[in-house]
Amino acid sequence: WPVFDAYEAKRQKLEERYIALVNDFANKYDTLTDEQAAKMLDDYLAIKRDELKVRTSWVPKFRKLIPAKSVTRLFQIENKLDAITNFALALPLFPYDSV
Repeated sequence: WPVFDAYEAKRQKLEERYIALVNDFANKYDTLTDEQAAKMLDDYLAIKRDELKVRTSWVPKFRKLIPAKSVTRLFQIENKLDAITNFALALPLFPYDSV
C-alpha cells in the first residue's frame, strides 16, 4: 500500500490542477479572451501529458510488487474512475441560457 499511496499522492496533485482549471474556465466563461482560452487549452494538455508521465513511470514499480495482470486491471479501474470524474466535471459546450 505505501507504493500505491505515493502514486495516488502524485495523481491527486494532477487532479487538483485539473479541477482548478475547470473552475477557472467556468468562472471566466462569459468573459474569456482568445489568449486565456489558448492558455487554458495548453494547461489542459500539459496536465494530460503529466498524467501519462506519472502513470508510465509507476508501471514498473507496480510490476515489481504485483503480477502484470493485476497492474493492468489497476489501470483499467483507474481509467473507468477517470471517465466518471471527467464526465462529472464536463462543462456544457454552450451557455445554459442559449438552450
